[in-house]
Amino acid sequence: MIRKPSDTQALGLDLEKRVLKTAHLETLRGKVKITRLEAYTLADNHAFSSAKEEHLCHEQCDRFLTIGAIEGAQVLIRKLKINLTKPKDVDAAFPFEAEGQLPFAIDEGYLDKIVVDKQTDATWLTMLAAKKSAVAKTIESFNALKIEPEILTTTPHALAAFEGIYGAEEQEVLVIYLGESQSLIALVNQGKLISSHSLAIGVDTLEKAYLEDQVREPEILEKSFQDFDFSDDLELSPTLKEAVNKYKREINWMVLSELKGVKSAYPIMVLGEGATLKGFETLLFNELELRSIDIKASEGMEMNQNLLKRFAIAIGSALTALPHYPYPINFRQQEAEYPFPWKRFKGTLALFIGSSIALAAMIFLFGQAYMGYKEDLIKQTYSEVLAENGKRFKDFEQKVNPVDPVVSLKDLSASDLRERLNALQSEINSEPDLFPLSPQVPLVSDTLAWLSNLPEMKGPDGTIQIESFNYTLVKRPDQTKKNEKYQVKVDLELIAPTPKMARELHTALIQPNEFIDPKAEVKWSASKNKYRTSFFLKDKTTYFSGNK
Repeated sequence: MIRKPSDTQALGLDLEKRVLKTAHLETLRGKVKITRLEAYTLADNHAFSSAKEEHLCHEQCDRFLTIGAIEGAQVLIRKLKINLTKPKDVDAAFPFEAEGQLPFAIDEGYLDKIVVDKQTDATWLTMLAAKKSAVAKTIESFNALKIEPEILTTTPHALAAFEGIYGAEEQEVLVIYLGESQSLIALVNQGKLISSHSLAIGVDTLEKAYLEDQVREPEILEKSFQDFDFSDDLELSPTLKEAVNKYKREINWMVLSELKGVKSAYPIMVLGEGATLKGFETLLFNELELRSIDIKASEGMEMNQNLLKRFAIAIGSALTALPHYPYPINFRQQEAEYPFPWKRFKGTLALFIGSSIALAAMIFLFGQAYMGYKEDLIKQTYSEVLAENGKRFKDFEQKVNPVDPVVSLKDLSASDLRERLNALQSEINSEPDLFPLSPQVPLVSDTLAWLSNLPEMKGPDGTIQIESFNYTLVKRPDQTKKNEKYQVKVDLELIAPTPKMARELHTALIQPNEFIDPKAEVKWSASKNKYRTSFFLKDKTTYFSGNK
């Protein structure tokens, strides 16, 4: 199961090129508040520029739940429909349904999902997949700064979370991120990520072109790149103009590919470094009839709009780890799992240990009185057991100790009670007991016939072959275990022509039927075109009252 921690305070991280951005968010009385935004410029060796900045960043990372993000270009995002509705069944079927959508082997990556919509007979998901090598590389980039993020989300998902909180639309929105070295577009529906496309260029290419023109024309281009007005001054910088036109074509193509087949264009929310440049957003989208929306002002985010746009990924990453966030994503799974899960709970653990010692002392002080109470309770229980077995106290005492029987129950010591309970247990055990010898579970032939006749065993691409069938009686009642029940386990090895037929068979096995015990787990695993499954058969044996 994927570990998805949350906390009332979270620190989102955005590491892009040579800048690390952090956003500290907290929840107060159910409302999200942005308390601190920091940007750290890294040196050429990808280390902090100063010891002061390094200490400040590490102090925050040690105190708060830390969330990093994988670049959108490293994450595969697909829509997925599963014809199941129960969350447990959807979770079980998800890896097999997703396998056919992956361009790599399922054991070479990590998967996670977002539930987009639930219908009466199906569940729509957004599948997110990343190769293990990409996850390891992202973790290593943070480790180089001596940072160990506890959660690893994705940049498109972080932008979706940002739009879900700070977007004012109740419909699908195109979130366009114009970053330093990357650009991406995410289709979002009220905070739920639907799809995403990435572009491996950013505004740093434009800044580089502007600096080349500035060297050639120092008297004309006196402004810094951040102060450059793209609506008026572009003709003064020919190299920059060419770079902008190329960037514009790429971004417009990415937007149009997302709008393909849509009758009415989605509104857009433009974020990132490019969204803060003067006139740049208008220049990029002046040929597309798109309505741009601003960040919705709310309590707890009294900050400059441009600052929020630059820190959108860091803020969105932190949002995904706050309590009650409905769509958490975490790629720190299996061997990439966070190695120090108890790190943030040291203070709480110390307080717990101290409280435990104090509680132990209190228990010790009241121990004698409590033991007296327990002894009286045992005597009362002993009297009730005698009555339930149709025995009188005086008669049983005469039988156990005929020479010197105890007159009153109050006179019995703890050792006397143990002795009498052992004697009573021996009498009960000596009495005959019955248990069923004929199990009413499906036979091997019946089970094989049922499996062979399943519609899912045959398809247009061929028939699923049973390579191995193992029928094992796991549990049964006997003289020493009269209360045990019959339990039969079936282990199968199958060869399926296609993964789709295997998934359909797995779905049929977990659906209610006459043979498989619904209370036991149906296990399933895959290796290439071979599949292994195990399940328990229904037990219809009639048991005697003593075996129930």
